[in-house]
Amino acid sequence: MYRRQLLWAGSLWLLGIRQAAALSVSAEEALLDGLARRLFQHECGGKIEYLIWWSPHEPFPSLGIAHFIWLPQGVAVPFEQTFPQMVSFVGSAPQWVQTTHAPWPDRSAFIQEGDSSRLQALRQWLWASRREQAAFVLARFQKRWHQAVPHLVDAPTLTQRLQALITTPQGLFAVIDYFNFKGMGDHPHERYQTQGWGLIQVLRHMRTPTLPAFVEAAERVLQRRIRLAPQDERHWWPGWRKRVQSYLEVI
Repeated sequence: MYRRQLLWAGSLWLLGIRQAAALSVSAEEALLDGLARRLFQHECGGKIEYLIWWSPHEPFPSLGIAHFIWLPQGVAVPFEQTFPQMVSFVGSAPQWVQTTHAPWPDRSAFIQEGDSSRLQALRQWLWASRREQAAFVLARFQKRWHQAVPHLVDAPTLTQRLQALITTPQGLFAVIDYFNFKGMGDHPHERYQTQGWGLIQVLRHMRTPTLPAFVEAAERVLQRRIRLAPQDERHWWPGWRKRVQSYLEVI
C-alpha cells in the first residue's frame, strides 16, 4: 500500500497539477509499462537474455530492465550501486541476490557459471517484475531530485527547465532515462577532473527549455566526460549518442 501511495504521489508530481485529477490507476500502470518498455529497449536491446549482463569494459554486472549496477566485493567505481536498492524495493527476489555484493569476484567467474539454473530463475524474476523495476526508477528519481535541490544554487532555473521537459511523454522519458543512465550529477565521486555528467549538468547546459536543447546538452556533457576520462571511453560514444538522440522519437 505504501509503495502504491508513493508511486501515485510521484506520478502526480511528474505529470503536473492539471493532469493529476485525470490520472487513474490504469493510466499510472500504462505510464510504468511504457517506461519499462523503453528502459528495456535501451539497456537490454529488447532481449531477455540481456537482463543479466557483464560488459567486458566494466568491473561489475548489470541486471534488470535498467541494468542496475551490482558491485563485487572490493570493487570501487565512481557510480552509485543500484541493484541492491532495486531488489529491496521490489521484494520477492531470489534469496541469493538479496545481498550487498555480487557473488562473482570478476567477469571470468561470472562467465564460468554459464546459464545456470539460478541465473535462469533470476532472469525470469527480472522479466516478471519489470513494471515494479520501472516504479523503482521513478521513485528513486523523485527521491534523489528532492535531495539534490536544497544544495543547488541554481535550483529555481533547473526546476523550471525540468518542469518544462516533463510536460510531454518524450520529455518525461528523456529525464527519467538519462537519470537512470548517467545519474543525478550531484554525487561527489561521479566526477572526472571535477566535472560531472549527470542530469544536473545536462539541465545546466541547456540553451532553451526544450527537448532538442536537452538532447544537445546531453551530447556536449557526455563528450566532455570522454575528453576528461582517465581511460579511453571513446568506444562508448556511438551508443551514448544513439541513446540520447532516441529521446526525440515520438512515443
